[in-house]
Amino acid sequence: MKFRDFIKEKMILIVGTILALSSVEILLLVYNISTLIRLYCAFIIIFVVALAILIEYKKKKDYYNEFCFKCSYRLGE
Repeated sequence: MKFRDFIKEKMILIVGTILALSSVEILLLVYNISTLIRLYCAFIIIFVVALAILIEYKKKKDYYNEFCFKCSYRLGE
């Protein structure tokens, strides 16, 4: 499984995260909050979503590779 194909599958999640992040930033603009805290909130959201995507990709890739290996092993018998 290629990372490019996996990202295409996760495009709705990425767009939804960007929309949610922009909504949070707009709400934080209303209150008198320092820029550092706003950047920290954005960084945390992006980091958590990116980490979740990478973990899911790793799990799917390992499963896909193992599945392909087992299928090729059985066909070779």
